[in-house]
Order: sequence, then structure tokens, then C-alpha cells
Amino acid sequence: VPQSLQVSHPSEDTVLNLLQWNFHAECFLPCNATGLAGHCDHAYPRCQNGAIPFLKSLLESGEAGIDFAGLEQLVDKDFLETGLDSEVWGRFTQTCGGAHGYGIYPFDSATLLYRKSRWELKTNAGTTVQGGCMEKVEGSAVPNYRAFAVQAFQNRQTGMEVIVAVSHHPHLKHYNETIRILRDSITDLRSRTGIDRVVLIADTNQYRSSDLVMSDVYQYDGKVSSTERHDTCCYP
Repeated sequence: VPQSLQVSHPSEDTVLNLLQWNFHAECFLPCNATGLAGHCDHAYPRCQNGAIPFLKSLLESGEAGIDFAGLEQLVDKDFLETGLDSEVWGRFTQTCGGAHGYGIYPFDSATLLYRKSRWELKTNAGTTVQGGCMEKVEGSAVPNYRAFAVQAFQNRQTGMEVIVAVSHHPHLKHYNETIRILRDSITDLRSRTGIDRVVLIADTNQYRSSDLVMSDVYQYDGKVSSTERHDTCCYP
């Protein structure tokens, strides 16, 4: 279920239009590809053929269109590589896993889109996008699930600076031991860029308040602006 949020800052003439959508890989997989009962589109490619055009319409929704989008488990590789206008959109995609094939569990991805006409990368001492995986599954020695991507940006018109994190959060069973990986990445980027304002675009898999979810990755005394909590497909 896609969610959108418009955020303005009283001290700066900048409005952020944000989009969050976890597609779930099943939307892009025929049932003979996964080996997992039920984890597929039984009418493949109906879900994919509906989701991608809808995403394109959402990216241009509202008066000015989306600034940043967080897209989890969008495993249409062709669309990610060629389906977006590269003059309009910048993209970072972090993938995790993939031992059984692209999109097949254990596999995860977090994609961060940004509108180039409004935002440029904010670099300091060579800082670039930071991405990673938070959870170990199927006996992996290294994290191979729960993807995230983090990057710093500056608004081309107002100069506003912001760190944007896109994340597919862990479920409760492994949450406390794994969310620290995302927290450490955000803390490191804040330290290296000097930027304190953080936007989290995530499938949080949490029943707690947005303030508490945000505090798990970002310690700040200011106000948290958020969508309402939204129950989607499969928590917990």
C-alpha cells in the first residue's frame, strides 16, 4: 500500500513531497519461479502490469510531484534500470541476498529516488550513498536481508539540507539487534556532513508511535512529522 506525506518547515521555504511503497517481491514473480507456496502472483504478470504504471502516476502526483520516494522490494530490474527518465530522477538501489535469484527470498531491496531538478547530492570528504543489509537469514554469515539506503541532499533553490533514509525495517523478533545497523549509518552520515535534519521513508513493521520508531535511528529533540500508522499486508 503506497503512502504519501507532504512536509513543510516553518523556518525555510521548502516543502517536501514524499512517497513510501513496499511492493513486496511477490508482485513480480510467477509461481513457478519461487519454490515458496503462495509467495508469487497467481495471475502473473497482472500485479506488475498494474503496479508500475500506478507508481509512475504517483511520482507526478500533487501540484509539484514527488521530491523523494522510498521503494522497497521493487524487483522489476528492467524498470529500475531503464523505466525512469534519468534526466528527472536520480536513483540508488541497495540489494541484499539473491542466492536463489533476483527477487527470490532471501532477497530484499531498498530504492531511493530523488528529483534532480530540486535536489543535489550533498558530499563532504567523499561522502556518498550508504547502504546495507540488517538481518541474517537462512544461516548466512553476513546480513543478507532487510535493505536500507541513506544519502545526504541539498535543495537547489533554498539550500535546505537533509539526510534521507529508505528502509525495509526488521520485524520484532530481530528488531533490537539489527536496527542499530541503520542507526549507525545515519549517525555516521550526520557526523560527516554536519546535517541534523533526517527524513525516514520506511516500511517500519512496527506498531509503536512514529516518535519511538524515529528515535531508534535518530536521536533528536525536535518534532517528528509523520503519516498515520498504517497496517498493510503482513505484519508481524
